[in-house]
Amino acid sequence: MLIKIPHTLKIILPIIGWVGLCSFFAGVLIITTAQFDTPNALPFFSFFVLAILTLTALFVLLRMGDMGLGSKETNIINKNIKSGSLEKDLSLEEIKETFYHLVHFCRTNFLSIIWGGLIITVIVGIAMRIFTNICPSDILIIFSGGTVATVLSAVFASFYSEQANFSIIKIIRKKIVEAEGEVPDINFDSIASKFYFLFVFPIVTTIIVLICVFPFSVNIAFLSISGIVMVLIIDRILFAYISKSFFEAEEFIKGISQGDKKIFATGSVDKEFIDLINALNKTGKESLILKKQFEETKKEMESRMEELEKFFDLTVNREIKMVEMKKKLQSLKEKQKTKKILKKKDF
Repeated sequence: MLIKIPHTLKIILPIIGWVGLCSFFAGVLIITTAQFDTPNALPFFSFFVLAILTLTALFVLLRMGDMGLGSKETNIINKNIKSGSLEKDLSLEEIKETFYHLVHFCRTNFLSIIWGGLIITVIVGIAMRIFTNICPSDILIIFSGGTVATVLSAVFASFYSEQANFSIIKIIRKKIVEAEGEVPDINFDSIASKFYFLFVFPIVTTIIVLICVFPFSVNIAFLSISGIVMVLIIDRILFAYISKSFFEAEEFIKGISQGDKKIFATGSVDKEFIDLINALNKTGKESLILKKQFEETKKEMESRMEELEKFFDLTVNREIKMVEMKKKLQSLKEKQKTKKILKKKDF
């Protein structure tokens, strides 16, 4: 029997794996750079970080599962979305509610990792200072490494959440529009924020790495390559996310040009794409109305032409018959005159 994994847990598992990778990256960065010249500083750091990350991961897994420990938001999402599809027989209000919480879920993943990562970084730094009495420069390195891991994790979580929910959000939007409802007006973020992250955080990360690991060594090459690979992965996800929306817009426009009845819906949660959806759907409706009016006008013109042809046939035939009758009448008159003349002659 296949185990059905809750929708939110499916989304969060790859994010947890990515956070683990970023934490390992930051740990290598810190251990390579920090002095840790006090006794048991390195074992304490390794054990404490591993323990706090493990407990955090377990807490998140419990919150995202179907064990009754999730928030109202996760419970609604997992209840209404099964196996990547929206449950049948949901009311319009339930579909709208699912849409709202799903969009909010994508956003809170980013903020949760930012706040959680910074808090964990501060806790680790304070604990190392209290229990191992490391020097201030080592604390600064811990803060720098924690910040790097937090930024990398948060950006991936934001992009991946939206990418993974793209299809289901599209389905929900389409169902709402088909039911003649209005998609909930959420204050969507601008797509520009994603490009800010794309260009800013690699620069910040590189500066922090160069400051922490100077002078250069083989470790610097390893860390730099690892960071670049992570950036490329995030860049690829962002590209796939944006290109899907534009591709679907292109397909929708092709459908309109062919006169098909279509509703444009996308999985994007960015303000620019939401405005594009509204504009395209409005254009599609107006195009469909104009097409219907054209077809009705065409049918009406064809009907009138048939009536005119019938009227023409009737009137022309009537005139032809009238002419024929006049000719016959004239012929009869002439015959009558001829008979009268012949009778007079006989007398």
